Amino acid sequence: MSTLFEQLFHDLLQRCRFLGSELAAVSIQAPEIVAYRDRIQKQIDRSIAVIESLIDDLQFAEPDFARNIYHAYKRLSEYTQFADEGPVSALSRFQPRDLFLTRLVAAMCAEFDLPHVRPLCSAITTQYYCIFPHMDLLLVPHSEPDHLLGLPDIYHELGHLLFRDSATLIERLRARSQAHFRNEVLRAGREGWPANSVDVLKVYSNRWFDSWAIEFGCDLLATYVCGPAFGWTNARLCARLSSAFYEISASHPADAARTAAIRLMLQSQGHITEAHQIDLQWEELQKTAVQTEPQEFRLAFPNSLLQGIVEEVSDYCPSAGIKPYNSETMPIAKLLNDSWSQFLLDPAAFRAWEAVQIQHLRSRFQLDLLP
Repeated sequence: MSTLFEQLFHDLLQRCRFLGSELAAVSIQAPEIVAYRDRIQKQIDRSIAVIESLIDDLQFAEPDFARNIYHAYKRLSEYTQFADEGPVSALSRFQPRDLFLTRLVAAMCAEFDLPHVRPLCSAITTQYYCIFPHMDLLLVPHSEPDHLLGLPDIYHELGHLLFRDSATLIERLRARSQAHFRNEVLRAGREGWPANSVDVLKVYSNRWFDSWAIEFGCDLLATYVCGPAFGWTNARLCARLSSAFYEISASHPADAARTAAIRLMLQSQGHITEAHQIDLQWEELQKTAVQTEPQEFRLAFPNSLLQGIVEEVSDYCPSAGIKPYNSETMPIAKLLNDSWSQFLLDPAAFRAWEAVQIQHLRSRFQLDLLP
């Protein structure tokens, strides 16, 4: 009877070979798609070679090495799952609208000089915008390539690529947040706070370090390079998908805190009027949804810390060669801002205007290259 590891590795080998055959069947020959497919194919081929080598070595493996072999299996299995759910799934279903989106995002990256390889993009996710940073794959909902108002969220997802490549910014954001909470814990000790309140501060400090700093950083990068359009898109997203604006979860900062940070960045970049207009709409949304700020909210997201991380992002971007929003030199970002201006001016007539702009973009990015 076969051993457990023989079963596991042979199953994994068959899955990898199938993924390789799926990639080989991709028919789209646009150069950026071919380059991406070949890159993923090489990674899968390397995985196949490693799995085959491990299968050959199983008969000689000592029992003491079983745990190491299991860890190797887990890493290979995780990669295979990510490749299946991400690149292979996207490429096997790739459509002209996905090529349009991929080229549009590449042009967006070029406008602000994102220091990273341009990602593949596909409109196949059943969730909201998401990114596989280690796969350079950006996914959006099916309808997004045919609309403009949600596209500023692409800039947030591109921020995750920046954080993957560079530890400098995340280190600065984490350092700023950790310094704040260290001082708060010391102050709480001096003032005799209850132990459970001090523990809450430590929990918030850990959340800033683990995930909140990155999410804030991506929001602020998006605001820095896209301008007011990202603020409007954020407000719409909160209205559409948020159930509680002040919810303090482990994975993401509260929507109200993210909105406040975006406003501060807009103000720091000189978009004073737009920041005020967005703020008025945000206040109306809060009143309509009957949501008020809880007492502990300012402990987790103090204004001084939000202002501090805005300063960190604003200082970092020029040093990394990342350009701020400029309507004269960034035509796609300008179009997204113009789209929000048109929509706010006349929502009923916006769809006809938007359809014309989408057609112009499609013509620019030459979808006729597809077979």
